[in-house]
Amino acid sequence: MTDQISYLIAEALVNALSALLIADATVPATERAGLVRAGNLQDDPESHRISVLVHPEGDPDVANWCDAAVAYPEQTPYPRYLNVPAFEIGGDYGRTAWFRRGAVEFRLFFTLTGESRNEARQIAFSVLGRVERGISRSDFNITDDFGERLVLSPKSMRSRMEEKGGPDDSFIWEGWVLYQSLSERSY
Repeated sequence: MTDQISYLIAEALVNALSALLIADATVPATERAGLVRAGNLQDDPESHRISVLVHPEGDPDVANWCDAAVAYPEQTPYPRYLNVPAFEIGGDYGRTAWFRRGAVEFRLFFTLTGESRNEARQIAFSVLGRVERGISRSDFNITDDFGERLVLSPKSMRSRMEEKGGPDDSFIWEGWVLYQSLSERSY
């Protein structure tokens, strides 16, 4: 099977976040994830308590948070001050830089474990901090099967946390961290 760069970045993030949120013995048991994987949650959310999901396709709630060539500012959700010519005039397509974007979603279900509202909030924001740091500290050396290579590893660009409610005396939190990396490919 042929691997494309966005898929490889997501898989590398799954490995890095698994090491940080599941295997790292210094992380308190209350803040450890039960599941880290790419794609949507297809399990009972209460069975894992904390689930971390890496989405290489981005966040569906954020307009323009998708992969885009650096040369096209209209595809960029934030103003930037990096002017790069799209292609060499009169030449072939040459090398092109791409923003490779994705999102990490995490869900925290404190419905069976009895945390207070403040404890649930504290754990939720601690997980947010660990995910942001885990993404921004990543250092991947990736080249896909099409010759595209990662120039700048993913960095956390934007995040949010929301308390979603839950039954009486139990709490559900959902968070998102949007990441962006930079790649280069030749056509």
